[in-house]
Amino acid sequence: MKGCFADAELCDVKGLMRLVDKQELEANDWSLKPDHHVGVAAEEEDEGFDFEKTIRELHVELQRLNEEVGEQSEKIGRNFEDLCL
Repeated sequence: MKGCFADAELCDVKGLMRLVDKQELEANDWSLKPDHHVGVAAEEEDEGFDFEKTIRELHVELQRLNEEVGEQSEKIGRNFEDLCL
């Protein structure tokens, strides 16, 4: 993309934007809907991706973070009580 936005030039970005001419707009019944002109960026599929393993890891991390939130909440409560007494 270097030379596009960096140089303040309009350029095509697959799945995001594309410059079209008047003839293409007319061919699409003057529709400005992006799906008529931009299309969708091709999705790259990772054959080695283990969805279940990833979900388990995320669940473990979420549990850890929730425990940490509880600990921090208790600490804040104690600190607040110390300030008020």
